[in-house]
Amino acid sequence: MAWKTREYRKLKPASINSHNAAWNKRVSRLSAHKMRDMTLDEWQSLLDEDEDSGLSKSSINNDALLIKALYSYAMERDIIGKDYSRYLAKSVGFNLRHPFSYAIILNGISVMVQ
Repeated sequence: MAWKTREYRKLKPASINSHNAAWNKRVSRLSAHKMRDMTLDEWQSLLDEDEDSGLSKSSINNDALLIKALYSYAMERDIIGKDYSRYLAKSVGFNLRHPFSYAIILNGISVMVQ
């Protein structure tokens, strides 16, 4: 895998272990999809499912970091035209950067439209 070879040269062993765990345990289930066909909703649902299943914020963050690294590689090589990883909400719990969950935002949009 060209991405893995290039990316892992820049990482420390702990980061490599985090990427491997994120891929092997969760992110790889989307490997049948092409990057250019993935949507923000598909990536966000992966992180939301992580949280719903009780994974730690660290594990959710590791998944998000791996997704960001994959998008960075794909953008550099013109495989994709938009970096959806920039828009991921890593936690649907309250925090200053993302005070509202993805579900609350969607619900608010649907209420406003009605």
